[in-house]
Amino acid sequence: MKELLKLFLAFAKIGAVTFGGGYAMLPILQRDIVAKHRWATEDELLDYFAIGQCTPGIIAVNTATFVGYKNKGVLGGLFATLGVVFPSVVIITIITAFVKNYAEIEMVRHAFNGIRICVCVLIFNAILKLAKSSLIDKWTYIIFALVKKQNLPLPKIKKAFFSELDPTKDLPEKISFAFLDGDLYSSIVTSLKLVIPKLSERGIVVVHDYNNSELPGVSRAVEEFLAHNPLFSLENRLSLAVLTKNSPQS
Repeated sequence: MKELLKLFLAFAKIGAVTFGGGYAMLPILQRDIVAKHRWATEDELLDYFAIGQCTPGIIAVNTATFVGYKNKGVLGGLFATLGVVFPSVVIITIITAFVKNYAEIEMVRHAFNGIRICVCVLIFNAILKLAKSSLIDKWTYIIFALVKKQNLPLPKIKKAFFSELDPTKDLPEKISFAFLDGDLYSSIVTSLKLVIPKLSERGIVVVHDYNNSELPGVSRAVEEFLAHNPLFSLENRLSLAVLTKNSPQS
């Protein structure tokens, strides 16, 4: 039981101090799980991440399950999984009680922007470590070169409010898919105004938190948009609003 509690507390600590998802969590996992507790090797951790990408669920949760199961079987996987999600459940429960009152405060918005920058740095650090561990022989370099040869454009990251984006400079000429996660009514309205003029026929816009009762502005923005844009159809999937641009004849 002591080892199970140790697993729970270790992953609860990781879950409590990590922002930005699985890749941002990788440096902390390498420090605590590999170096400190020695519950997995560096190669095993990378394998868990790779498998976590291919299996349903969140990478961080899947990785915790794999590590826990490896060390203490089914109970170990259960305790590690509960540990990594427990802080998020507590924190989100507390935040939702206050988000409607404080989300529009400028200081809070700047704090979220600062967190996003930190997440980018953590993910970049994780990419460097993954590259050092993955590019190990001529075959891995060949695969990397073949992918690079496709000249896939790198994503552009710009620190700005939605209202500060320039549709000519900051957005591509044509958009076939967009994922909007603005949380607030004004953010979703502004995002839709930026994206819709560039959306191709049968293009899709996914709006996050559509059914979130704590963020009513999201659903209001979507419903107002649909009322003025009859070409778009709505498909409700869990917390997502999937908007599809139909042809005028359909």
